[in-house]
Amino acid sequence: VETGDDPDLYKNILKTARSVTIVAYPLDENGHYGIHKIDGLEGTIWLLPGKYDLLLYTSDFHDLDGIFYRGIKDVNTAEAYTNQVKSSKTKAEVKSYDIDEPDPLFVHYYKGFEVTKGDNRLESGLQPMSYKYWYEVDVDGLDYITSAWLEVDGMYTSVFLADGSHREDEYGTQRVESTIHKDENKIKGEFFSFG
Repeated sequence: VETGDDPDLYKNILKTARSVTIVAYPLDENGHYGIHKIDGLEGTIWLLPGKYDLLLYTSDFHDLDGIFYRGIKDVNTAEAYTNQVKSSKTKAEVKSYDIDEPDPLFVHYYKGFEVTKGDNRLESGLQPMSYKYWYEVDVDGLDYITSAWLEVDGMYTSVFLADGSHREDEYGTQRVESTIHKDENKIKGEFFSFG
């Protein structure tokens, strides 16, 4: 399994984002909490003067979003997750889920942004929080095989947006459709994961 640690890969994906969500968490009595959305990667939002923590994120790459969000009202609980179905493998101390593949996810957490009267420019470096993986398996005797799936066990089910940490009391099994390359005697595939 190879990881997508090529920075150009993520830059090219990010260029296709259709919108970015910006959550403003006021740090003083002057500001107001708010969730704002801009089209594409550049835009304008209106904030009252004051000091804010800003959480910027996007997973808006497809018509149907494969990532859901919870706990957004508090930056410390803001979390992205994918569709989860409880698995029969669940034990009392660790929960197990069958999960869907997450979409690409990019996040930037900006602490202590000071908003003053007039234009305030924020340059953000959205960073990936879901990563692309590739795999290739050598298999003899693919002549009569028409489809193949890979199940990846032990996957993270979610990611906390502020720091990129994960829930350690649960894990997921992700099912990935593979392609068969009979001329090479290989099964290949790719998928996104939270870590």
